[in-house]
Amino acid sequence: MKLKVPLILKLLALHRKAFATSPNDDDGTSFLVIADMHSMSDFAFEDQWPSDSDYLQQTWNDLTSIVENIKHNYADTEIVLAPGDITTFGKMSNYKIQNMTGIEDENDAVYHATKTTFHKTNELYQEAGFTTFLPCLGDHEIGGNKGFRVDGKRTKFSSIDSYRQAWIDSFIKKSGTNAFKFQTDINGVSSRPNDTDFEGTSYAYRHKNSLFITLDIFLTVNNGAENYFDRENGYGGEGAITCSLQGNHLQWFENILIAARSDDSIKHIFVQAHVPIQHPVRKARCSGQFLDDQTESDLWKLMERYNVDIYFAGEVHATTATKSKSFGSSLVQIVSQAKFMSGFLTVDTSDDTITVKQFKEIGSKQKYNNEYSQNGFLTINKSDASNVQISSGGELEILDDAVPLIHFDFEAIHDMSERQVDGMQNDDSLIAYSEVVGNMVCTESIHNNGSFGQQYDSQITNIDIVQGRNENTLAGKFSQSSRMGVHSVGPFTAGMVHSISFWMKTGEASKEMVLLYFGPDYKSSNKDSLRVTLNNGNLEVRFTRSSARFRLVEEKMLSDNQWHKIVMSMPNKSCKYSEVDIYIDGKKYESEQIRGEDNYIFFHTDGRLNVGGYGYAKYTNVDDSMENFVGEMDDIKMWSKSFEKAKSPTVQSPCWNKKQYRFITSIGEKSCKWLCRSKKEAKVKRRQVRYCKGDVSSSCCEACNAGPRCREITS
Repeated sequence: MKLKVPLILKLLALHRKAFATSPNDDDGTSFLVIADMHSMSDFAFEDQWPSDSDYLQQTWNDLTSIVENIKHNYADTEIVLAPGDITTFGKMSNYKIQNMTGIEDENDAVYHATKTTFHKTNELYQEAGFTTFLPCLGDHEIGGNKGFRVDGKRTKFSSIDSYRQAWIDSFIKKSGTNAFKFQTDINGVSSRPNDTDFEGTSYAYRHKNSLFITLDIFLTVNNGAENYFDRENGYGGEGAITCSLQGNHLQWFENILIAARSDDSIKHIFVQAHVPIQHPVRKARCSGQFLDDQTESDLWKLMERYNVDIYFAGEVHATTATKSKSFGSSLVQIVSQAKFMSGFLTVDTSDDTITVKQFKEIGSKQKYNNEYSQNGFLTINKSDASNVQISSGGELEILDDAVPLIHFDFEAIHDMSERQVDGMQNDDSLIAYSEVVGNMVCTESIHNNGSFGQQYDSQITNIDIVQGRNENTLAGKFSQSSRMGVHSVGPFTAGMVHSISFWMKTGEASKEMVLLYFGPDYKSSNKDSLRVTLNNGNLEVRFTRSSARFRLVEEKMLSDNQWHKIVMSMPNKSCKYSEVDIYIDGKKYESEQIRGEDNYIFFHTDGRLNVGGYGYAKYTNVDDSMENFVGEMDDIKMWSKSFEKAKSPTVQSPCWNKKQYRFITSIGEKSCKWLCRSKKEAKVKRRQVRYCKGDVSSSCCEACNAGPRCREITS
């Protein structure tokens, strides 16, 4: 691991040198991506602030200085993509908006406040020279996902149309008119989905060699008759609105893609919507919304089919780059964040290349330092359309989810300030040096060695490093005063498949102790949490706050001062509680439910992982007498797949017919085994591999552009 940091720095240095001058020619397109800036809501009430208050003026000065700095020194372009959450209206009640504006009618107050904010946003970017602002609707622009509930004190459901209309009137209509700003057809197809609920919030815009498609994916289900929550399929969970692209809206999107691909002068297609589609992704403090069906959705499949280049998203306040896993597809998803202008992306194109750079805030202040350094890069080279090459590094390195996302090995304790965790600051520092976990201040960290990297470093206190399971390894020793939590959100999300494993050792057999807890920081019984406990030495698992409790059918005493490996794995998406596989020391154990009813798993999308106790979840333990774990732990790992697949990452090829055509290809020291369903396909695959130019660094399938009829195998 010590070699990784300097290697990334070298890659970044080479990348800066290679692209010191923009790769654009006259027909190329450059643009800036600002996702989730969350900085403009206070301006909704600028007339109501005391005349002697300099808060708003100072905030405006900071923002204008930052945006002008970005324009002059980092992004020589006029175009800005904003994948949602310019504002933070999700944290404001409509009642507060009424009070602050002095407008009695709820919808009128909402419209006035949001329109004022959005106009101020236009002013910010226009004055800096960003004359083409391409915003995307985020949940905070329409009241925040907590307000999507049809009833309750936090509901904003009846005013969502007012939020949306203010957004349309401010961003999409030309100033002072009802004319649509982005109305140029795309090769004969309307630039917006007319006669749908989204004709004012989804649109397409062409600039030189690039097409930009912006999607409003916030869909009201059943006209908002009731809250929508489908556990079995893993849909919804956020009131009466879910994230999906359907019906005529979806058909318009496909028509736009068809039109674009019939125009040879459109070299690149970029799509933006607010929420990530491909998972897993890193998540800082956020609600963790997601698109129904994820990569099985029609939206994702259309982007793969019509060779969309990059899908941009926000929502999760952290950065992750992923690549489509479909054979032959080079679709990339980039999820980024710019909260309080703490970072941004620049994108430059020529006819056959796309260059993305990630810049991150540096400095000593908590925010608004107005200084940035490049922290990641991703390039797409399409000079050979049959063999698209993708290279990446830093925070834009394509995520490797074949390995654990999280891995705590307890080999060393570090000062928390050694590595930055996005979303975690102190009042006087951009990089946190202390954090309260539960009721204790933590200043140390166990680093995450999984592919999610430092964003999922844990914050700890009172954990000792002791001799581990083996002679040359170490482990963590926990006491009642120990705390260990992960500030970032997830990885468990709704019904998506995950598995977790860890080693533990204890001699305490007279208490019920918390080994692991995943869940939110607040009380909730609507969605699932996870508690893995030892009850008098026996393993128990709970999936909700007060019910859905399971124990092993065959008792297994674990409080014997010996090391034991525990594995919990979801065998498939949205499985039932009772279907979760449990292994102890390599043996599979059956479980039985002793409380509550069985149900389909739907984890909180904003929960956090805590080890040896409730950690960050300080409000969830008031209803039980569980104690913190006393003992030792080691090698905690989490995967975004079932444990069986994690153990055997080989791609298992389906058998389409009784005849299977197998062959081996080699390039230098690299070799791949292939399974094809016809001799003709095998012949094509051999030819593809022959011209692979030796680049098989990620996998033979991807590098050699495998088609849907051939699969890489390793057995």
